[in-house]
Amino acid sequence: MKLTSNAEHWQLDRLIMCHAIAAIIGASMIWPVTAELWLNISSAVFFLLNGSLLWNESWAVLWAALNTKTYDVLGAVLMFLPTIWYIFAGSDHDLKERIARTSVTWGTVIIVVFMSKILLPSIDFHSPTLVLKPVVYLNELVPWIDAKWESKNSFPGDHAVAAFSFVGMVFLLLNKKTGILTLIFGILYSVPRLFSGAHWLSDELVGGGMALFIALGWMSNLPTLVWSRYIWSWIFSRLPKRG
Repeated sequence: MKLTSNAEHWQLDRLIMCHAIAAIIGASMIWPVTAELWLNISSAVFFLLNGSLLWNESWAVLWAALNTKTYDVLGAVLMFLPTIWYIFAGSDHDLKERIARTSVTWGTVIIVVFMSKILLPSIDFHSPTLVLKPVVYLNELVPWIDAKWESKNSFPGDHAVAAFSFVGMVFLLLNKKTGILTLIFGILYSVPRLFSGAHWLSDELVGGGMALFIALGWMSNLPTLVWSRYIWSWIFSRLPKRG
């Protein structure tokens, strides 16, 4: 199934296929065989990353700072910056086309994150800090920083939902250079919760993977970009003409 950013019409069969893949990824959290595999892998990753907080004080302070609400905002801004750069410095399309593509990228990610907040907040899935032992508690190790270290509804990882869908859309709609920069910032945005133990690795990979296929499904199989072009053409046509 080839994904393209130039869908001119609704392609419901391919759209359903993307949602089916997302559903299969999500089902891996509840099918006993894969659920046990995810638990083992995620537990091993948690003990490795969370245990590293005892290496030294500077290392612990770093990850405490990266698990604050302040960094949540900063990390999101950094992840969006490459797309701002693309609008004003990109050369693969004209300005109107770059704005149309970027606005679809932003809009799709906002919708996906909003849907995850509305549809999935009732899932009772505790973070590893509330389930596993031994645990290094960031709030005790670095008490002067208000770091997020636990969650009673850890699935899906909200940072991963935003990062996976955003990076996927950037690679599909913008260009490789912008995609690589966004990928780097997306990783920096998602990883901190694994060190603090507020999320399992499966929260990030499964939740993010579902968001990725849903976002790409909509963009690749609906004429979303066509609609965006019409809207921005209408806006540009009403701007004052120069000289």
